[in-house]
Amino acid sequence: MELMGFQYVTIGIRIALDMNTMVNSMLKIERSARGEFVVFSLSGRIGIDDVAQLERLFEAEDHSVIMDLKEVTLVDRDAVRFLARCESDNIKVENCPAYIREWIVRERDQKTSG
Repeated sequence: MELMGFQYVTIGIRIALDMNTMVNSMLKIERSARGEFVVFSLSGRIGIDDVAQLERLFEAEDHSVIMDLKEVTLVDRDAVRFLARCESDNIKVENCPAYIREWIVRERDQKTSG
């Protein structure tokens, strides 16, 4: 009986951790048009897995891309580097939270000085 309870807890914890990972990496992407631009409004957290998806989306576009980060709550270092590359590639980043903007500037400065 105790073994079954232990197994249940182990499975329950494993499932809870997997669910937590899914929630933590949640990114919502909405695509809209604004004149000759395609706007990708992002909300949630941007992580390394999201970077690859965003790269594929942007490469498929025939129009200039704008990223709206108004609803972004958290980014990791890979995402910040991606955002810096996007700006270098003439992708406009709008409504960038101040802490993300500062991090992008620091990453860019380290790249040019290192």
